[in-house]
Formats: sequence, C-alpha cells, structure tokens
Amino acid sequence: MLAGLTAGEKNGPIRAIVSYFGPADFLLRAHTQPRSLEPGSTACDLLGGSAMEKETLAREASPAFHVSPTAPPLLLFHGTKDTTVLPDQSERMVQAYHAAGRPVELHIKEGAAHSTSHFQDAANRAALLSFLRKHLTPRESSFHLSPIFSDHAVLQCEKSLTIWGAARPQTTVEVSLAGATQSTQSAANGHWRVTLPALPPGGPHELVVRSDNEELRRSDILLGEVWLCGGQSNMNWGLIATDGGEDELAQLAVHPTSRVRLLRLLRIPQTPADTPQTRLEAAWTPCTPETARDFSSIGYRVGRALETALDRPAGLPHANWGGTPAEAWLPREVLEANPWFADAFDRHAKKLASAPEPRPEGLERGQPAASWNGMIAPLVPLSSRGVLWYQGEANVGRPHHYAALFRTLIETRRDRFGDPALPFLFVQLPRYAAPKTPGAWAELRAA
Repeated sequence: MLAGLTAGEKNGPIRAIVSYFGPADFLLRAHTQPRSLEPGSTACDLLGGSAMEKETLAREASPAFHVSPTAPPLLLFHGTKDTTVLPDQSERMVQAYHAAGRPVELHIKEGAAHSTSHFQDAANRAALLSFLRKHLTPRESSFHLSPIFSDHAVLQCEKSLTIWGAARPQTTVEVSLAGATQSTQSAANGHWRVTLPALPPGGPHELVVRSDNEELRRSDILLGEVWLCGGQSNMNWGLIATDGGEDELAQLAVHPTSRVRLLRLLRIPQTPADTPQTRLEAAWTPCTPETARDFSSIGYRVGRALETALDRPAGLPHANWGGTPAEAWLPREVLEANPWFADAFDRHAKKLASAPEPRPEGLERGQPAASWNGMIAPLVPLSSRGVLWYQGEANVGRPHHYAALFRTLIETRRDRFGDPALPFLFVQLPRYAAPKTPGAWAELRAA
C-alpha cells in the first residue's frame, strides 16, 4: 500500500491498489497490538526503535498518513481471526480513504486468518475481479465500435449484417463496408446500431464509421462464413492436444498463407458475469501456429473444411468453458420463466454453501446465466451462419431435464440473434458411462 500511495508520476500513475491484511498505521498498532512493535520485532528493527520513540518515522512508514485526494482506489481483504495484523488496520485505511473522499472497499471474512489461501473462494475472487474491472477498464471515447469489430474480423456474408457501437447522444452515425453505406442516429444513451444489406463473400475491406468530425477505421475485414463455437471442455480442447494437431501446426508454420489463407480466429475470454455485459476484451487474429495452437480443435478443423470446400473466408468466435452446464449459457429470465429450470439458482447456491473452505477452483463456472452474461450477451446480435455445440457432461446428473433444457438453449440463441432458422450443429456425447450412472449418459445422448 505504501509503495502505491507514494510512487508518484515518475514510475507511471498507479491506477488501483489491492491489499491483503497489511499494516496501515504503526502508531495505532503500538496501542492495539504492542507486542508487534516490541524490541526484536521486524517493525521495531525497521524503525530503529518503538513507534512512540520514532513517531515521525512511524508516520512516514504508515500508509494511512499518505492518503490524499488523488489516492488510487483501494481494495482491502482481512479476516476476523487474523492475530498477526488486526482487522483494525484495514478499518483505519477505510477511515483515511473516506476522509480523503477516495473509493475504498473492505471485505472482512469471518474466520479467516493471516493467509491468502483463506481468500481464494469464489466470492472473494468475484469481488477482486469486479474491483479490477471497475477501475482498470480503459475509459472509452464516447465514439466507439463494439470490440467485436476489430481489425482482421470475418463478418457474415450473404445475410443482413448488424454493426453497433456508441457515439455522442442523438448524433448521426454513418457506417460503410464493401460499397454499402447506412446511416442512423444514436439514441439518448449514445448507443447506435445499423444493419447493412447482405454482402458477397470476399475482401479484404475497410470498415469505416463516421460521426460528427470523428472517424473510426477497421482494416483487413473479410466477408465469409462465421460459426460460433460453444460448449464445455471437448469443444475447448486445443488443437495441439488432439490427434494430428502437431502435424497441422507444423504445416501452418511451413505454408502460413496457403494453408489458412482465409481463416480467422476469435477467442472469447472465460469471464462469467452476474448481469449481461455489452462489451468484451477480445480481438480477431489471423490463423498462425501461435494462435491456432490452443484454439478449439473442433472449431479449427471445421473452419479449415469450410475454407477449403467453399473457397471463402471462415471466422470462428470461440466461447467455451470446461465444466459448464447448459444453464450457465442461458439468460436468467429464460431460466426463471420455466418451472423445469427455475431452481437452477437455488441448486447452485446450495452447492456453494456446502463447499469446503477454501472453495475448490472452478465453482463459479457452474453459476446459472453467468457464461451467457459475460461471454455471449456481448456478441448479440452478431450475424453468423450457425452454431457449433459440444456440451452435456456437466448435466449428466439430471439427464431427464436435458431434452427441454437443450431445446430451450437452441431456441434462445435463435431468438436473441434474430434468426429463427439459425443452424445449430451439435455433437452427442461419446460412448462413455460412469460406473454408477450407466443409464444417464445414454439418456443424455437421447435428449
């Protein structure tokens, strides 16, 4: 904390501080925890004496005395059972931040001691991620395109194509791509959306967006076949880890342009969210040995087959997460509206409540609606040719629900992306049966 508060501009601005149970005020510790500053203690050795004897130096070494009106936002974690550094140290920082009018969050965990292992559960990870997103996300210009429309993008050909972003409220926005131009006016909140007519495959093109005296350009845009890859670990399985993957990558290295002349990849970060998000931190990339290595093997091979058979560009947005149930990929309101699935949130809450501390890694991936909110909602209403889906293992415990659940998932994708006939290609689970549930796998396949 002290380094973050006193770094100054010479080392670049500090945008946020995260502290786990750190000391904040040595003068306060001298009263509430005097043994920590006795002769022979680390703090006493550093100060060259007791805090009372070295009061000026103790103040200089205490973060609480360096909080200014420009202090970076601060996130604190502390446990009620911490006897090494008492929780009153974090409470002291909160007081200092409030006095300076600066943003601060304190998360006190019941029963936690002086160890970061006590703070690795899903709730504290979510608090950390929320804080970092809030304070580290780059501030956008009011005029911007959705990040899905980056350089090197493949956009769907031969279907109407929606482009969206934001601008100053109620200003004219003009979008041009491949000889087509459409204009609209941004809404009161600045959001805008235009729909271009169906365009033929080809490229590269330049996407140009203008509003007032500002202009945005995205280069190397191709029009071709876009297939959204979704599911859990089997769809997420990287090319390098599959049969023939090393040979395929070796061929890419030797013949980079001729092998994947028109194939582009888009990896969606595994970012669950409690509410639907409007943007994601992702960008399209040309297909190279480096970008293809850990990309979905199934997605890559389908893209290669499309590019070869059709001789047109292929783009593969890749939104997958191992261990996710189908409920994670559906909007909350859709789940709550169906009595078959409405208990999904209660079941997940009970699973979290019964989990040991520290909670096992990955529990957050099972949160209903979370993957939809963070990974799919920002893509709506991107035009595509269809969906590639490989999922089901995480639902094998309730196979009798899966037929209705899967049908709802397909219908929801078609509805939200505005295409009632959107092809949805899926892989059934392989012939496998856990010893205790041999019938469940077969029932899930039958769904």
